[in-house]
Amino acid sequence: MAFWIQLPLPVRLAVLSLVGVIAGGFVNWAIYAWATFRVPVSPWSRVPAGMAARHWFTRLPVVGWWARAAETPQQLAAARERLTRLGYEVPPEWTPRMPFWLRPMAIELALGFALPWLYWYETQAGLVLPAGVPQAAVAAAHPTWLHWMFVGHALLLVLMTIATFIDFDEQIIPDWVTIPGTLLALGMASVSLHTFLPIPLTANGVMRLEPCTFSAPWPVGKKWGSGYGLAVGLAMWSGWCFALSTRVLILRRGWKKAVVYFFAILRRDAMTKWLGLIWLMGLVVVVMVWNIGTTHWEGLFTALVGMSVGGGTIWAVRLVASLAMGEEAMGFGDVTLMAMIGGIVGWQATGAAFFIAPLTSIFIVLITFLATGQRMTPFGPYLCAGTVITVLYWPTVWQAAILPALLLGPVFLMIMVGSLVAMGVLLGIWRAIKMRLLAA
Repeated sequence: MAFWIQLPLPVRLAVLSLVGVIAGGFVNWAIYAWATFRVPVSPWSRVPAGMAARHWFTRLPVVGWWARAAETPQQLAAARERLTRLGYEVPPEWTPRMPFWLRPMAIELALGFALPWLYWYETQAGLVLPAGVPQAAVAAAHPTWLHWMFVGHALLLVLMTIATFIDFDEQIIPDWVTIPGTLLALGMASVSLHTFLPIPLTANGVMRLEPCTFSAPWPVGKKWGSGYGLAVGLAMWSGWCFALSTRVLILRRGWKKAVVYFFAILRRDAMTKWLGLIWLMGLVVVVMVWNIGTTHWEGLFTALVGMSVGGGTIWAVRLVASLAMGEEAMGFGDVTLMAMIGGIVGWQATGAAFFIAPLTSIFIVLITFLATGQRMTPFGPYLCAGTVITVLYWPTVWQAAILPALLLGPVFLMIMVGSLVAMGVLLGIWRAIKMRLLAA
């Protein structure tokens, strides 16, 4: 870290720009490799019949896409033929609104710009630091902290980009994105507490900066470092692993048979043994970090709380909305996505991102419609956009939204539960109205 910080700033920015472009290439590969259903027109599809083999330079980031622009007509023909074989009716005039190579090239260019800009924003200008302090000077006084935080946010940006575009393409967020992302978040938090955003704490008229841990803005209680805290940490880890498993409940023959069927299906699923191995290894790691204690345990516990609150909030909304509407309201990928986000930014920022997410919908829907003609947009991109806004405007979000809500204490929790119940009632009323209109 010290060697990197001592490099001239222009050199660091240039290196990060190159890293961003390369990361964009990885993002493009992952968007199509991790998708459940490979789209017919993709930058990683085979060369259309009748065309010469691609040269090595067509695999280079950004510039390689210019060399592949001539493949567009052949790609469209191959896509039309494949969709026809799959039984879809494809009109002869069907074409996407933009060439297949434009989106991946734009992703690589965007990340090539975003990573150095985010680095300057967080580590040099210090704009994630509280308003009212000399941000650039304070940033220079906390280089290690802000660099750790940047690494976490850069990783999150790459993972959210993959999740966003796969969700755009097929309304699914694969576990290949969220499981490794959550594990990396827990690991980074265990190594350094400074992966979390800074908050101002004032005592005796003196302000100091502290990481936004699980208990912020209140002091950390001793019980969280005791056996009680360990038990809670193990429970949160176990809950996340269980949430990823296959959970099929068949109630046709009563609850007794339902339990038998539940464990039989769970046991036969090929994913169960891998999740079981991850669970056991995680239990050992959690206990080891708890034994080490100090900031390592505080960091891991903060990430576990963020993971649980982020995923649990979306899970609760999904459950209530599904029961009220009589159909699945949100995909489970949104749950695992928010758990990953919570593990990196903490539960306070995750809660703010959840409420900011719907405000981004108009902009995202408009851009999506203009680019692809698609009118419906999944919820995952909103969550990612809400997270980006929360991080970039963290001083304002903390001071104007999060802190006043947290100071309400138990009242805030009651408001949240009441809002969830109200949402269920309103959706239930809307379902009844819709069924009555359809019946008429």
